[in-house]
Amino acid sequence: MSETKLNIKEETSTKKTRSPPKKAKVEQSVPQKKKLKTDADKAKEEFKQAKEYLDKLIPLLSADKPAQKKMKDNANTMLNFINSQLQ
Repeated sequence: MSETKLNIKEETSTKKTRSPPKKAKVEQSVPQKKKLKTDADKAKEEFKQAKEYLDKLIPLLSADKPAQKKMKDNANTMLNFINSQLQ
């Protein structure tokens, strides 16, 4: 019988110790102050949408049922917070 020889190759190409190439510095496409301003505008728009939703939700909740009363109180609390943030 013939013996089969196993060819074990050392993987020297995958075991490189060289550090990866450094990335080139890229200038910011949007200046930091302008980016903060656009983020603030986005947040303001989201607050307005939440306010509209709460304005529609509150009249639908009944104060007679304890669970809905609690939801109504929480919605009013959120609405007060949103109004303070929009000013």
